[in-house]
Amino acid sequence: MYAGDQTAAMRGERSTDPLRLLFLLVLMLNPLSVSHASSLVGSPDCGDCHAAQTDAWRASHHARAMQPAAPETINARWSDSFSHAGVTSRFERAGERFLVHTIDANGRPDTFPVRYTFGVEPLQQYLLQGPRGRLQAFSVAWDTRPIKAGGQRWFDLFPDTRDHRDPLHWSGRAQNWNYMCADCHVTDFRKGYTPADDSFASTFSEIGVGCEACHGPASAHVAWARDPTRSAKPLHAGFRTGFPVRERVQTTPGASALLRPRAVNRTETEVCAPCHARRTAIAEGYEPGAPFLDHYAPALIESGLYHADGQQQDEVFIWGSFLQSRMYAAGVTCSDCHDPHSGQLRSEPAALCVSCHEAQRFDSASHGQGLRAANGSGCVDCHMPATTYMGIDARRDHGFNAHRRPAFADGFAAAWRGDPRARTALQRLAADPATPEIIRASALRAFAYVAGPGFPDALRAGLTDPAPLVRYGALMALDSFALGADSDELLPLLADPLRANRIAAARLLAGYPTQQLPAATARTFEAAASEFRRSQALNADRPEARVALALFDAAEGNPDAARATLLETLRIAPDALPAWINLGDLARREGQEHEATTLLRKGLEQNPDSPDLKHALGLALVRIGARSEAEALLAAAARTAPQNARYAYVHAVALHSAGRTSAAFAALDEALVRHPYNRDLLIASALFHRDAGDLKNAQRYARRLLTGRTDDAEVVAIARSLGLDGVSDLNTPGS
Repeated sequence: MYAGDQTAAMRGERSTDPLRLLFLLVLMLNPLSVSHASSLVGSPDCGDCHAAQTDAWRASHHARAMQPAAPETINARWSDSFSHAGVTSRFERAGERFLVHTIDANGRPDTFPVRYTFGVEPLQQYLLQGPRGRLQAFSVAWDTRPIKAGGQRWFDLFPDTRDHRDPLHWSGRAQNWNYMCADCHVTDFRKGYTPADDSFASTFSEIGVGCEACHGPASAHVAWARDPTRSAKPLHAGFRTGFPVRERVQTTPGASALLRPRAVNRTETEVCAPCHARRTAIAEGYEPGAPFLDHYAPALIESGLYHADGQQQDEVFIWGSFLQSRMYAAGVTCSDCHDPHSGQLRSEPAALCVSCHEAQRFDSASHGQGLRAANGSGCVDCHMPATTYMGIDARRDHGFNAHRRPAFADGFAAAWRGDPRARTALQRLAADPATPEIIRASALRAFAYVAGPGFPDALRAGLTDPAPLVRYGALMALDSFALGADSDELLPLLADPLRANRIAAARLLAGYPTQQLPAATARTFEAAASEFRRSQALNADRPEARVALALFDAAEGNPDAARATLLETLRIAPDALPAWINLGDLARREGQEHEATTLLRKGLEQNPDSPDLKHALGLALVRIGARSEAEALLAAAARTAPQNARYAYVHAVALHSAGRTSAAFAALDEALVRHPYNRDLLIASALFHRDAGDLKNAQRYARRLLTGRTDDAEVVAIARSLGLDGVSDLNTPGS
């Protein structure tokens, strides 16, 4: 059920305050047990003592993050229509009900009631009732800006969507509120997903982001505050954590610095992180003061999400940027600039900056004042450039490094290009304790882009680093490495203090011969494995979570469970490409090559544009000897997914095996334009030219291959076999 439905339990009224009518509380089935034994009471109770803060919060985006659809909450012009991609959506009001007439998931016209508004400005979305307990965010949004700013209009958030089959269509998984949005627009959300019938019975204690979303369950605090015999305790008595008032000290004339203990700095930032970080939930029941990595697995600084200099590219929601900053390192927190109750800046940006930075230096005629006079620029225009998301929502970067290229940028850029020479820079970044933890963690994560056959010393060191986020970065990179005997080094991570690291270690150790371990260590693995399974069960509404669970079962020697999970995944999500591919691979591993081919054909019939399925089916056809059809599919995969170097490599190998040497050379050279450092492509180019008797070109490719890889035994052996100058005296592992 949704809290707010007829079946939800409403709090008893003790006041005529209309705000109370918005807070519908549900009985919590699995309350988190914490030392203060507190429970949720709802934001209205807070206003009895904290009137000013409550008034500020009422007008905030937090309070209005999600509201019941009503005349006073809907900002759009509702007797209207909007056309996109051949579909006209109509907006109609019927009494107190707001309706949207549009096409459904099958492309058929239908009428959907609006349940809730979503957001306030600069745009407002609308949540429509979907099947089996779903709420779906309608992709046609209302621009709430003034007309003179281009607003007061309907617009499509995804103008490139084609039709109802598009993954970004409003009816699809990408627009599902229960997974994508709910956790940060209501308080104490519980998903309530049932895999058997693919349904939700989601609940929340309070609509919008209430007081207890940031302060935690308040019943113990309320009881303390109402007790006339209470002893003198901190103002945050009864809460798991508190937010002390900052003290300001003078450092230089005209400037001041903010001081707060480092632990509090981290706590406050982590309270904001669950909704202001790009992350995946791995456990429900987060309470303010709990470690972020105990409930969430965050994205690090990665290609496609950030630029190489750490500035935001995709929607990453502040946390990852702010952790890079000198501000964070100096102890600045979110609430130093933003009022935590109203959500507004504490003052005009320039005045806010000089409250810490020396005005005589930074707001002088040669700096801040001069730039404002010359072109109207303020501090934030240079130091916090904005990127526009959702069509009209400009959000400022919080790394504060846009005016300078940080030291890590070149290393990240090189690694993301696949240049193996980046390993030196990455290792240096990861080992430097003065470098922000998120950059150290991201440097370790970036080793995945330049993976070789060995286990880098930097990752080995990262696994034992005192910083939890650094250990997390090392674990995230290890999927790209063949661990072999080095798997033993992951065993201590099974007992890591933080859940994100424990479940990552368990996933990487799937299939480890636990019968060879001491009984206590084996039990630790089973406990971490159980946590991994629960984290995937939490997200079982997503095909990728089900596939991850199937892969874990297969590695643990339970192919029947893996197969059952993959088949069930395809029943609810026939577009889940990894499920098709892994189902075929299960059949292959059991020696059922023709069954694998049949499964992959079926998957391709349902997903005819998928280069991944074309590649997988091409390989399956090679194994049963259908080389002509296989080559056509491998070529199509390489052509339609040029960003995948592996597809180009396999296609070139197929061409070479068929005796089409010139075509193989052409395919490799074309792929090397896009992937100039790719190890497999360069090895194939060197060896294929050697086999063709072209030693000069074989050596040319071998030189490129050797660059940055003088510690790679296989690469050095190839170079030596080709008589390449300067490698005869190299000592490499295993040589």
